[in-house]
Order: sequence, then structure tokens, then C-alpha cells
Amino acid sequence: MKKLVLLISALFVPSISLADSYKECIENTSRVYVGDEGILWLSFKNGGHALVRPDDPDFKNILTIVTAAHMADRSITVRYIDPTSTCSGSVRTDVRGVWLN
Repeated sequence: MKKLVLLISALFVPSISLADSYKECIENTSRVYVGDEGILWLSFKNGGHALVRPDDPDFKNILTIVTAAHMADRSITVRYIDPTSTCSGSVRTDVRGVWLN
């Protein structure tokens, strides 16, 4: 019986641990743009880009933090939903939140 419980537990652990997975990237903004129907576009000094749509529940808070970081020349840590992606490259649309560093 213990072996059966252990086996069942082992099957559920990987799916539970991935439920709150995310990717965090430390970035410095080179440009910040809001337009084109209210979309927030972020360009990073490393060449990456991200966008946040105005219907995102955290839009105003993200814009506030990004503006403060850009004006103070401080870095931000961007949390993305997809844990398997890289920090640079194409435009990221899966922004989950932003830390002010």
C-alpha cells in the first residue's frame, strides 16, 4: 500500500511544481512606448522586447514601475508566464509582473 501511495504521489509532484513556474529576466529599458490602442511596449537594452495590453489587470502598476525604473536608470525584473523561454529575442507577450530592482 505504501508503494502505491508513493507512486501516485510521484506522478502528481511534477505537475504541481510546474503550476507556478515562471521565468524572470533582469532588464534595463532603453525605450518605453504607450500607444496603438493603449499597448505598453518595452524595449530592452539587451535587444529584447515585451508588450502589455491595456486590459491586463496589472497594466497601470506595471506602467508605474517601468516609468520609475526608466527615469531612475534602474533595472527591472520582468516575470514571464512561460518558464521555458529565453530572456532575449522576439516580442514577449506573456508578462506576468515586474519587480523594481
